[in-house]
Amino acid sequence: DVTLTNTGSIEVSATTDMGESSAYGIVVTDAGGAVAATEEPIYFTLNNDGGSIVAMTSVDGGATFQHGVAIDTSDSPNTAMLNFTGDSYVYGDIITGSDDMITVADGELTFDGTINSAPEVIDDVQGPFSGSLTIADGGTLYLVDEPTDNDMYDGPAMVYVNDLTIDAGGTLALQLPSGSVEEGDYPQIFANTADITGSSLVVRPSSENGLYADTYDFQDIIDANELTGTFASVTSDNLFFTPTATYDAFENVDLALNRIAFDAIPGLTVNQTNTGAGIENVYSPALTGPFGDLVSELFTLDADEYADALDQLDGDMYAGFMQGLRNNALQMNAIVSDQIDCAISIDGVDKCGERDGETR
Repeated sequence: DVTLTNTGSIEVSATTDMGESSAYGIVVTDAGGAVAATEEPIYFTLNNDGGSIVAMTSVDGGATFQHGVAIDTSDSPNTAMLNFTGDSYVYGDIITGSDDMITVADGELTFDGTINSAPEVIDDVQGPFSGSLTIADGGTLYLVDEPTDNDMYDGPAMVYVNDLTIDAGGTLALQLPSGSVEEGDYPQIFANTADITGSSLVVRPSSENGLYADTYDFQDIIDANELTGTFASVTSDNLFFTPTATYDAFENVDLALNRIAFDAIPGLTVNQTNTGAGIENVYSPALTGPFGDLVSELFTLDADEYADALDQLDGDMYAGFMQGLRNNALQMNAIVSDQIDCAISIDGVDKCGERDGETR
């Protein structure tokens, strides 16, 4: 057997100026030649333990880059096993054979590319999917879509496999809604069979200007011919969003993403809630200028940071200052009034003095 372990970085790039360009990271092929019947088959295993694999191409002299082929095992004579552990990163496409297996376990794989390609449809009949993908207990597959200020953007991450399994304790993470909500413009998984029983779905919001609409609807984030189970939890790692998964009659998983109002975040004080209500009253995802920049920054904060930001924005320091001035003025007025009342008393001014006889 052949085993390749990567704990560092494998990076290949190819650059042309208006010409064709191709780059390959790891390629497994049949060496050719006859194999004796008595010989054991040779299997390829990739153990990517916290390493990165980048394959990128450019046809404009390096101004921008597109996906190359990070891993290609489609011509492997026997089953290839691609194992990702630790916090790994892959930029580029992964192409597998029909029996090849991809496993994500014990860490997060950030994936920017396409696993296989959409099966060809001939005479309304879909061709076969290829390979399998398993997100094991403790593993997270993060499918990214980051077009903002990104000269390596080449579309959202996509997955096409025969079998998808997300074990209980496994997590699928999606970066949404970076582009539009049209199918094909956000990360999706297409599979012949999909089992997601007891697993988790996490949404990580992203937008070009840092601002968001009130609702989003993403159809077929998982598009399966046969779906088993449901997600045990559907959450967002952003304070301001509530995602909800639904399971339609066509064996697919759809996702709704709703924005939480600035004054509806749990745990706010009265002042913080009122300040949030003021922001909500004028909020628009099309805000620009300094105020738009400020509001976009609020979307990046956690609960404690957001509460602290509202404390800085609510103006209670100025109100307290004004109340202090008023109270001090009332005390001064009372002293002056007391002295005037004493001085004009019918009993004379004797009571205006201190008890020791000195002038007050």
